Amino acid sequence: MASSENNHLQHSIIFAERGIIYDRNHKELVWNSSNEEADQDFFKRKYSDYVGLAHVLGYVSYPLRDKNGNYYQNEYIGKSGVEKFFNEKLSGKNGLKITERDALSDIKSESVIQSPEKGESVLLSIDVDVQELLYLFISKLAERIGFHGGAGVIMNVNNGEILALVSYP
Repeated sequence: MASSENNHLQHSIIFAERGIIYDRNHKELVWNSSNEEADQDFFKRKYSDYVGLAHVLGYVSYPLRDKNGNYYQNEYIGKSGVEKFFNEKLSGKNGLKITERDALSDIKSESVIQSPEKGESVLLSIDVDVQELLYLFISKLAERIGFHGGAGVIMNVNNGEILALVSYP
């Protein structure tokens, strides 16, 4: 009994895995990767290196800790592009774990109270191959005729789907 009086419970977040973003042909454009930093509990977003997609895909801000190690921003936040527009769909729902520690901070028991729910994936109308070709065409044209940049869109006029959306540089 005396030893259990010195134990304490700690609640911690189990971060939900964010949804994957695919092009129309199911090529991964954005996915999750385990964070190599030992003090991080969440996945890092990895962005494909296809040319000319950064402005379309956007980016996220990650969960943030205070100086004591407590999360004060406990979710990913889409800041621009597809990451922002589909933030709610991609986000999922964080879970919760409770850990019992003794006076020496050794773990006595752990229990998942609520499992995380993975975010939904998003399938875009963008065709990454068409996107790259349009980007390369506009970049070469701009350089050849002395323009500082350019932009272009390829749309399916029958249904309004955007196949490529390019801004150069």
